[in-house]
Amino acid sequence: MCEKNILKAFDRIDGITEVKVDLEKKNVTVNYNEAVITVLKIKSIISKTGYDADDIKRDPSAYDKLDECCKDDSQSQG
Repeated sequence: MCEKNILKAFDRIDGITEVKVDLEKKNVTVNYNEAVITVLKIKSIISKTGYDADDIKRDPSAYDKLDECCKDDSQSQG
């Protein structure tokens, strides 16, 4: 479910060419066209899906809607 949530968030976003989710490492690799989309926008998309994205913390209401298997209470919520 976690991978599906991330992939769905980037579906049809202009400038995104590829998204890879590594569940073991808990990271996302995004290939993108920097003339179309910024790193900040990419991180914002991830955080609005309910996950931390480096220095941008997850959206609490989106996190609450995640399936239990996708939640990680060890992540800070500040």
